[in-house]
Amino acid sequence: MPPKAKFGRRIWTGVNKVAAVVGILSFVLTVTGVSRSGPPRPPHVPVPPNRAIMIETVPRQIPEGESGTPIREIKGHVSGSLDSSHVVIYSYTNEWFVQPFEESSSTPIDRDGAWSALIHGGSYYLALLVQDDFRALSPSQAPPYALPGVTSWAVVAGVRPWYDKLLDVVVKLRWFWGALTGISLAFLALLFRKRKSMKEVSV
Repeated sequence: MPPKAKFGRRIWTGVNKVAAVVGILSFVLTVTGVSRSGPPRPPHVPVPPNRAIMIETVPRQIPEGESGTPIREIKGHVSGSLDSSHVVIYSYTNEWFVQPFEESSSTPIDRDGAWSALIHGGSYYLALLVQDDFRALSPSQAPPYALPGVTSWAVVAGVRPWYDKLLDVVVKLRWFWGALTGISLAFLALLFRKRKSMKEVSV
């Protein structure tokens, strides 16, 4: 085989491999994008009449929830009167679960209004400012803000990891990956015919 033919064959073989990899990756990303669904969302939680409690440090989003030793830190602040009040925290997976445990659900408030706790992860987090006679209900399908003794509340979605955000971008661009898959397949067909013609010339 002439040197030029060998060189050309190497180039086409390399391009062929690149096109194949792009096509496979595009197909996988397309399927992933179509089948992806977000974490479970809780029933709507309205804005409280007074925003006396805030969540300032939000744990990461863990839709499947956790068990065992609580390790997710959540912090916040309370404004206004602190007399006979404490904080009760809930994590949401498929239901609202009081944190960190049902038998130790009371989170004290510091003199400056700050509060913090270690809890189990979820997809959403709910902090209740409650009176001392409040009785936590767990698990609960309905948001516990309507229970007797609740004076204010705050709810936030968990912080999403970077790879989850990246996958969302892939989902939004799934039409692009689909088009790229088609282009790659067409290019592979062209390369196959070109390679076949090169073999015929070299014989």
